[in-house]
Amino acid sequence: MRGTGSYEYVNALVRGQIGNLLKLYDYEAILGCTRPSDIVHVLSRTTYGQMVARTTPESFADLREAVMSAASKSAESFIASSPDSARIVLEDFRLLLESRSIVNSLKLRFNQNDLVSSSGAIPLGAIPSKYYELPSESQGRGHIETIQDSGLARVIRESLETARRCGCVAPLLRILIYCGERSLDRISEVSSEDLTSTLRPINSMIDAANLEIVLTSIQCGIEPQTVRSWLFSQRGTLDGVIEGALGFRDIVQLLAWLRDSRYGPCLEAKSEETVDDLLNRLPYCLMRREARSVLSGYPFRASTVAAGMMLKLLEIRNLRLAVAGASGGLGRAAALRLMVFP
Repeated sequence: MRGTGSYEYVNALVRGQIGNLLKLYDYEAILGCTRPSDIVHVLSRTTYGQMVARTTPESFADLREAVMSAASKSAESFIASSPDSARIVLEDFRLLLESRSIVNSLKLRFNQNDLVSSSGAIPLGAIPSKYYELPSESQGRGHIETIQDSGLARVIRESLETARRCGCVAPLLRILIYCGERSLDRISEVSSEDLTSTLRPINSMIDAANLEIVLTSIQCGIEPQTVRSWLFSQRGTLDGVIEGALGFRDIVQLLAWLRDSRYGPCLEAKSEETVDDLLNRLPYCLMRREARSVLSGYPFRASTVAAGMMLKLLEIRNLRLAVAGASGGLGRAAALRLMVFP
C-alpha cells in the first residue's frame, strides 16, 4: 500500500477503525464466558469475527495470542497509508509505543505469573516478533540479541541490569524514555506542522514514564537522589512536578498531591482499586487521554495516525485482560478495573 500524499485516506482509515472499537458491553460479555468457544462466539459479532474464524483458537492461551496480531496489522496499515514524508516520524512513534510492550515483557523476568504485564506485552511490528516468542524466564541475552537497533539493545541491557541490581522494575522505564527522546530529536529536525503535531503524544508518554518511575521507586524505597540522578528524563513537560514529587516518601500522599497536575484525572483510584492497580492502569489512561485530545483537533496530521495506533493498542490490551479474566487467571472484577476503554 502506498502513501496517498495527503492525510485524507489515512484519516478515514483511522476514524473507521476507531468507530468500531469494542465497547464496555463487549468486554463484559467476554468476562461472562467460561469456555474459549463462548468468547469466539462473542467476537464473531465484532470486527474480530474473521480473525477468530481464521485462527480457530482452541484454548484461552490461543485466544490471548490470536488477538495480539491486530495491533501490529493496524499500525502497519496506518503507517503504510500515510504520506511518505510522515513515515519516518510515525515509525519512531511506533517504536515508542512498542517500548511500553518491551517494558511489560521484561517485568515478567521479575514475576512470571504477572498476567497484567503479560497482557500489555503486545507486538506492534517495530521490533522482531521473535522477541516475544522467547520464554520469559530466560536470562535476557537471547531477547536482546533479537533487537537489531544497537542503541535500543544497549538501553534494554543496562535497564534490566539496573532493575535487577536495585530489586525494582522502575529502571525499566528508561527504555521508554530513551525511545521518547529519540522521537523528540527526530521531530526537532523537521519544521512541518503536521509532523510536529506528534510532539504532544510523545511528551505525554515520557510524562507517563516519569510519573511511573517516581511512584514505583517510592514503593521500592529508592532514595530520591538515586531517582533524580538516573531514573527520570529532563524531557517531557513535568520537570517541576517531578522535582516536587521526589520530596514525598508516602505514595498515598504523593498520589493526592499529583491529582492537581494536568494528569490528575488518571490518578483517581477506582472503587476497590489498589495502588498497584492504579500504576498498571496509569500509562494507558494517559495514552487514552492524549489520543482523544488529538482526535478532537485538526484531523489531517501525523498525530491522527499516532492516536489511532494508541487506541488500537488499548483495545488489544483490554481484550487480553478480558480473556485472562474469563479463564480465571485474573479475577473478573479486577480485569475490568484494569481496563482503559479507548
